[in-house]
Amino acid sequence: KLLSLGSNLKFKLYILSLLCNNSHMARQLRILYPNALYYITSCGNTQQDIFFNDSDRRKFLNILARTKKEYGYILHGYCLMNSCFHLLLETPHANLHTIMQNINTSYTVYVNRKYNRVGHLFRGRYKAIVIDKENYLLQVSKYIHLKPVEAKLSNFPEDYIWSSYKDFIHPCSSIVDTEFILSRLCNDSKKSCELYKYFVEKEKDKDIQKNIKGMVLGDERFIKDILQKIKNIRKKEYPAVHQLITVFSPKEIIVKVAVFFGVKPVKLLRRSRNRWERKIAIYLTKILSRRSHRILGRYFGVSGAAISAAIKKCMMEMKKDKKLEKIVEQIKNNVVEEKTNAPDRI
Repeated sequence: KLLSLGSNLKFKLYILSLLCNNSHMARQLRILYPNALYYITSCGNTQQDIFFNDSDRRKFLNILARTKKEYGYILHGYCLMNSCFHLLLETPHANLHTIMQNINTSYTVYVNRKYNRVGHLFRGRYKAIVIDKENYLLQVSKYIHLKPVEAKLSNFPEDYIWSSYKDFIHPCSSIVDTEFILSRLCNDSKKSCELYKYFVEKEKDKDIQKNIKGMVLGDERFIKDILQKIKNIRKKEYPAVHQLITVFSPKEIIVKVAVFFGVKPVKLLRRSRNRWERKIAIYLTKILSRRSHRILGRYFGVSGAAISAAIKKCMMEMKKDKKLEKIVEQIKNNVVEEKTNAPDRI
């Protein structure tokens, strides 16, 4: 009802963000749809550093390379600071929540093990702003690459090696997809690199700093489109959104896997080295219930490390065997659809 008041689009988004940040809600709303472009940032807990040396930054870039292959996202740019990171990321498959959960969890586990620490590494959830690709991609790319200069970590963006700026002005094989941004400036690859360098270092800024807040960055048409997407979200149309806000219990997932394979649920809970039904149950229970490895270990009677190993093995086999991948996707859809078709409760 509040969204129907007034015609100011930014006001509507502001109201929506207030509703989504309500303390009674378990999670902030994520705007998820295929081919969405996001500016992502995540900072250290209590403003502490998250990168302690170059080895840590290399590890984070390795995690980006791995997750990029696993989840099929497009990385338009990055910058790794001392206490935070910035990403410009596009999701063809509307799977931002899965991508960021894997990135942040993987890096936190690495840091905690390496430095013998416990607890949260990042401050709350990552920040994700939906970007108007047609009108703001270049500006946000520039904003990210000027971050080290703004923080006085370097005099020029080119001097800072832990950002993707070097990949734009000196093209080479990397994890960053530079082609689209450079093509916006010029079709000639060499000249486009020169133009990008001029754009970042010389051209006057449009004061993007003031606009890089809230949930959406775009023109009026884009904001209208996003509001329409939010308004028209239906569980069937946007299963990724439904999956994010729905709590799937491990029990219902295990039952669904058991029904699919025609076995009793208890059979999946018993230890077995070569039973793929069990490994699939573990994998799906992890991604759909979002429980920790330690908690899932209690269900399946093993350690958290064993849960992690089973998930990795399942993912590796799914890459090799497309038939297995289709089976896992089918079971996953069965779980999601059952929740989707269940009557809403007030």
